[in-house]
Amino acid sequence: MHMLKTTKKLNHIEIKDIIEKSTDVVQKEKMIIFCYGTLKRGFYNHQWLGENKYFGGLYLNGYRMYTNGIYPAIVKSDNQDDVIYGELYEIDKNVFDPIIRMELGANYNMEEIDIELHGKRMKVPIFTMKSAPIGWKLIKNGIFTNERN
Repeated sequence: MHMLKTTKKLNHIEIKDIIEKSTDVVQKEKMIIFCYGTLKRGFYNHQWLGENKYFGGLYLNGYRMYTNGIYPAIVKSDNQDDVIYGELYEIDKNVFDPIIRMELGANYNMEEIDIELHGKRMKVPIFTMKSAPIGWKLIKNGIFTNERN
């Protein structure tokens, strides 16, 4: 699994360096992204995705989801019964650049997960946190909603 992390404010050159050092998943002109929080349909950051192709929902085992009441974070879990829900989109690389800036700037890590989509295995970027943020509430069903979970 490939992970990227930063704790400082990012500028355009640093984002470019991060993308160049990542695998070819984020270097393609079109890519698939897994969205589990405010990038999903019906949330305020979904506008960043524009009219990109929606592939549907996906349940992902081995992660726990937490929220501060405004947005979620996911953390890798040793328990495969822990599950989160997200949506898959095909986006242009130029759409991904501001998303990666937003997520890494908010202290998330970028990891790549293996998924199967239409019978084809592929790596997809997701944004995680290393550990559960202090004071955040566990979302037991792994689904971030517009309600205060």
